[in-house]
Amino acid sequence: TDGRPYDIDVHDPEYLLEDARRAVLEARHDGVQVLGLTIDPRASEWAERIFFAHRFLALESVAALPAALPALYLRLAHA
Repeated sequence: TDGRPYDIDVHDPEYLLEDARRAVLEARHDGVQVLGLTIDPRASEWAERIFFAHRFLALESVAALPAALPALYLRLAHA
């Protein structure tokens, strides 16, 4: 994700967070592993609510992505 949930038709931030959280729960229920990756220095304000503890990686900038890929792989491999 490139940041906090946003929708052109919905403006309630609580609804947007809960809608994204529900999508993650439904995917997990269907057997899909979900790990959030966000480029947002303020992700701690919202990402855990959507992806749950230890199920997201927040980066400061896209430039940090190459260095973060090994850690991301390890999280997926041990999930």
